[in-house]
Amino acid sequence: MAKPATRHYCEFLQVRFTKVIAFTQCLNIGNNNSAKFRRNIEKLKTQNTYTGEVKKGSKKRITKAVDLLLQLSPLTKVYNPITNKYQKFRLTFITLTIPLQSAKMDVNYLYKSSLKPFLRWISEVKKANTYVYKLEFQKNGSPHYHITTNKFIRYDELKSKWNLLLQAAGILDEHKFKFGNYNPNSTDIHQVFALKNIEAYLCKYLSKNDNLDGTYKGKIWGCSDNLKGQKMYTTEINRFNNLIIRRATEDGLIEVFQGKNFAIFKPTNDSILNLLDNTQLTEYKQHLKQLKNGA
Repeated sequence: MAKPATRHYCEFLQVRFTKVIAFTQCLNIGNNNSAKFRRNIEKLKTQNTYTGEVKKGSKKRITKAVDLLLQLSPLTKVYNPITNKYQKFRLTFITLTIPLQSAKMDVNYLYKSSLKPFLRWISEVKKANTYVYKLEFQKNGSPHYHITTNKFIRYDELKSKWNLLLQAAGILDEHKFKFGNYNPNSTDIHQVFALKNIEAYLCKYLSKNDNLDGTYKGKIWGCSDNLKGQKMYTTEINRFNNLIIRRATEDGLIEVFQGKNFAIFKPTNDSILNLLDNTQLTEYKQHLKQLKNGA
């Protein structure tokens, strides 16, 4: 007979992009073979991997990937060789479209022939190896992709590479027939750094369901390997954390949302990192470094 699990409760602090979450977790030491646990395992075995929709579980994974993306994307300044100026930079929004689509596009073919090598190119050549992408459909059924990354890439380079991939896949043949070239305006790009709540905007934007006719059952979104299935930095709460959070709350420097078994602390003006002690801060920076390097 298996030994019953020993329950041990600990208080933790988890760092997010704009807030920290304090929660109590039960650590089961020993057997973990409850009926609920077994049901969840069986459910995972039978569920379809891709449905063409952003469901509840996908929204949670998108939210997590976006939060980690933002934690890895500090506000910086970059030189834009096209404008010949330095500009503030945090994230780039890239839109990849399919011009002159007269017949219904095979989205799986588009992914394999064009998007997959494009993502490999921005990751390996342009060093944009931290990103989230989303497939969307226009009202006429035409697919297009949105990619959010924290690496500045020139518009002309993006457009040239995407068109070359579309041309090699035979997707620009109609455009060539009508206009005599393989260089359509197939790419759009925007730099974003000043949105008041960029996290909420990104999560809402990437979680939309617009598979209008419901016929596409493939992969609807994805992210770079260093964001996939990764954990938030989590540490045990100590006396310093409790003291600094209590003082900041009393001084009105933190907004507090109290749940049943958790509390969310969101600084109004100051950095959330001030809520960590020196050891925790070092661990957090090392955690981000490992994520950045794909460890």
